Amino acid sequence: MFSGFIININSIMSWLAWLKYINIILYGYKTVVANELSGQVFCDPFPDNSTCAIGDDFLDQQGIDFSTRGLWINQIAMACITIGCLTLAYIRLRLLRRLT
Repeated sequence: MFSGFIININSIMSWLAWLKYINIILYGYKTVVANELSGQVFCDPFPDNSTCAIGDDFLDQQGIDFSTRGLWINQIAMACITIGCLTLAYIRLRLLRRLT
């Protein structure tokens, strides 16, 4: 819910907005969407309707940074969250009592 997939990130209540920074799905979603839509133009296949949508406009509307810097920030954030979770799991496993 806090990744921008279901609800636009800008419309989340301010007292819950901090949850987006610890959500690994947010960073993965931003990376995939920026990779797929950046520089793309989508036009209606029917000749009588000449409606076109530009992927960069959608990314701007959603507040997704599709520059190279933005993609690297997402990659680093995902790596940091993964390392943090693995470290916490390792510490917890080391502190478990052995049933012998």
